[in-house]
Amino acid sequence: MKQSYIEQAQEQWTKEVIECDVSVSVEFYFGDRRRRDIDNYNKLVLDSLNDIVWVDDVQIQELGLKKFYDKENPRTEVLIKKTATKA
Repeated sequence: MKQSYIEQAQEQWTKEVIECDVSVSVEFYFGDRRRRDIDNYNKLVLDSLNDIVWVDDVQIQELGLKKFYDKENPRTEVLIKKTATKA
């Protein structure tokens, strides 16, 4: 699964690798209502973005997680904002 996330990130991220600190919001839209631990999914997503979006997820200074259900369009949305301090 991690390799799939990495490949999708490489296809979708068209900017330079971010070197400063960031705040991140992750929204998970699951296709069914099975109980899931979003913390496990979160770790997978953030680790997959290393060296693609940012140098390392240690740059994340603020993190928000939300879980939703969308049977028609399950997905993960990640919003990244640069912060003022340097990593």
